[in-house]
Amino acid sequence: MSYQVFDKFMQPRDPKWLEEEFGPVEHLEAPPGPGYRLAALVEIDDLPPLHGAVAPQPPLPLKGRIIEASATIIVQVLDEAGAPVQGAQVARRWPDESLPNLPPELQAWGWTKGVYGETNENGDIGFGMGQGDYYFPPTKAASAVWVEGGDGVDGLGMIGGTNHRHLNLIYVWQDELVPPPPPPPPTDPIMEQLDIIRKAADTIEALLVC
Repeated sequence: MSYQVFDKFMQPRDPKWLEEEFGPVEHLEAPPGPGYRLAALVEIDDLPPLHGAVAPQPPLPLKGRIIEASATIIVQVLDEAGAPVQGAQVARRWPDESLPNLPPELQAWGWTKGVYGETNENGDIGFGMGQGDYYFPPTKAASAVWVEGGDGVDGLGMIGGTNHRHLNLIYVWQDELVPPPPPPPPTDPIMEQLDIIRKAADTIEALLVC
């Protein structure tokens, strides 16, 4: 998993916890190259003691603030150094044919309709949710969010029977994806056998010298 998951107390969690608590949450990876990559999903729950407050801060290198807001998905966009990015375009969609068309640069993964906006001076943008955003895991939530030219996340919403429990997102700019290590060079069976013979000959020569 290329991103981190935190609960509302900023304790790291694993993919199993994420699926058990929020159902299927799909990370949609943008093509290789420079862009905003999903860095973290953070559980938000308006129940005390965090109601109306700023949650504990994520560890480095995620330097952004985790903001709590009732029935609102907060997306924060950061640069490589962890500073907020103003003016990043972020889109959200859900199954509704009456949604307006998105500009071409924001159309992704076959989605052409949705709502969008730009991050503010704190690198934040909020998308309000309504009754239609409630769902019950293991059902998949119907909403998706993505940053222009970057990764997306599908399966976002509010857990039914809770006080707006949902996930917030943090994106961080990456100049490029870290390439995988190169594969080992192919082996030549003949050369392998010659190497074995050479080592055996060295052993015999050492014994004869003794």
